[in-house]
This record gives sequence, structure tokens and C-alpha cells, in this order.
Amino acid sequence: MMKITLILLLTVAIMQSATADELSIESFEGTGALTFSTITNGAKYSIEWAPSPAGPWTNFSAGAASLDIIIPTNSGDITVAVPMCYRVIATTTNPEDALVINEVDYDQPSTDTQEFIEIYNTGNFAVDLTSCRLEFVNGHDASVYRTIDLSTVGTPIPAHGFLVVGNTSVVNNIEGAITIQIPDGSIQNGDPDGIRLVEEDGTFIDGIAYEGALPGTGEGSPAADDEDALSLQRVPNGIDTDDNATDFSLATPTPGSSNTVP
Repeated sequence: MMKITLILLLTVAIMQSATADELSIESFEGTGALTFSTITNGAKYSIEWAPSPAGPWTNFSAGAASLDIIIPTNSGDITVAVPMCYRVIATTTNPEDALVINEVDYDQPSTDTQEFIEIYNTGNFAVDLTSCRLEFVNGHDASVYRTIDLSTVGTPIPAHGFLVVGNTSVVNNIEGAITIQIPDGSIQNGDPDGIRLVEEDGTFIDGIAYEGALPGTGEGSPAADDEDALSLQRVPNGIDTDDNATDFSLATPTPGSSNTVP
């Protein structure tokens, strides 16, 4: 078991505990220490302090911005000496550990005006999108014909939350999900084509190929062909066996909400 201990104040510690997996908030008067366990590999934990439980809450120091434990290599405990009152405010997981392309609708009757890609956070913690982008790949020469910088949303995807990248008629009718608008007719219709989610250094997170195999973008066998009134969906929601043909089914579109077995 790995144990990381960061001491910010040399004080007599009064031990309190919080479980990171539950995102517990613990606060108390006076000087003490925060210990939280069951840390997740590849996660980032942040802590804020305040002079009283009512706040105002600030990062640990103006110079340090926040206390972050980034990418632990094994599960274990973290103990931190804290001033006054404290709280665990955020935990973000590596994108490749939690994000999937959950639903795609690339083809509609006549003009394509209801296209969308839905990204789902399968994890228990929010995921920062500042290093992520969507790449749309032409299956004829494997070139990227469109790129969407997901950092433009300016907010993480919450645990079990959604980001929908879609045409105006789609994103204008979504509540409770983060959205990015793209022009009508943005997504090529296959034979084959694909969409992949990557980090800024090119690290592959997830991908789908449709209407044919597309190595480097799709996973396993390609998904079925999109039909006019349906979309390609992971059913049950978020399932990922690394095989598009197995994971994606045709069903009534549900942008910004969970996919369920028909």
C-alpha cells in the first residue's frame, strides 16, 4: 500500500478522515489534519481552507494555487495538515480512465440537422477536459477532417455526466448536460468513417468506426450503419468491451441522457 503524507503546517495534528471515493467534506475549528484513503490511481485531489465553516473558501495559498496530489501509482492514504477549517473540493480522474463516446447520430433523413456525439463520464469523479479533443476521421485516407477542442466548454464533465457536441436543433433542446454547437452537416456519413476522443499529446481515449473498419479510430469490429430515425448507442449506458460492434446498438436518440435497453 502506498502512503503519501504532505505537511503544510508544522502543528499538533487532530486527525479527521474523509473517504475520497465519497467526496466527503469534513470541516472543524482550529488546527488539525485531514486524512483521506482509498485514493484512485490517476486521480487529482484538491483541498480548500476557510477561517470558519461558513467560508469564504480559498485555495491553500495564493502562491500554490491548490493542494493537488496528481496521478498516484497505487491506492493508499493521504494525510495533510490543514489550518482552521477544510474541505475536499474536487477529484478528477484521468480522461482515458473514465470517458467514452457514448452515442453518435451522424445521418438523418434528407439534410443532416440533428447530428450529435455524446461523451459520457463513467467514473465517480469529475473529469477535466482541458487536454481533450474530438477528431473526425475520413475512412478513405485516415485523415482528420474536423477537430473539436473540448477545453472550450470551460468546465469538467461531472461524475456520470454528459457532454453533447451537436447541431443547433439538438443542443438547444438539452437540459442538464454540457454542450458544444457544431454546424449542420458536420459529420461524414461513412463507408467508412469514424470519430475518436484523444488527449492533446495524441493519447487515445475512445473511438468508434462505422460503416466499415477504421484502424486507429474504431475498436474491434465496426458499429452498425446508422439508420435515419435512430442513433448508435452504448447499451447499457457506458458499456465498453473495446469492440464497437458489441457495444453499440441502434435505438431512439437520447442526447444528454442515459441509454437504456429497448
